[in-house]
Amino acid sequence: MKKLADPGRSSDIRSFDIFCTDVKGTDYEINVRGLSKAVDPEKCYFKQKSGDQLLVMLKKVRENESWGSLLKIDKKEQKTPKFDKDEDPQASLMNMMKQMYDEGDDEMKRTIRKSWYEAQNKKTTSEMDF
Repeated sequence: MKKLADPGRSSDIRSFDIFCTDVKGTDYEINVRGLSKAVDPEKCYFKQKSGDQLLVMLKKVRENESWGSLLKIDKKEQKTPKFDKDEDPQASLMNMMKQMYDEGDDEMKRTIRKSWYEAQNKKTTSEMDF
């Protein structure tokens, strides 16, 4: 049974480091940051299990709390698109698409760009047909 807190390193109550040396000729370092709950470094430990398994036991500072999730996840507030009854429906749609593009992740932006490009190409080719 080995303690997680290493005297040579600074420890934080929402993170931990584990150093494994000479495991089949290789050294490993495990760094976990942003735990969802504060842990007591003095009561946390790890054990090497059979083979290449490592069991990490974390003891929370407040024992009556449940973990829910191991890491703290930042949740973004989802904004409801603004709707104006007097505004042109086409303008409302464009504003909503702009808002989705500005607030979206890379995959969302790629999808919007692709659909916009395809719509523009379809529009251009249909105008050229006689």
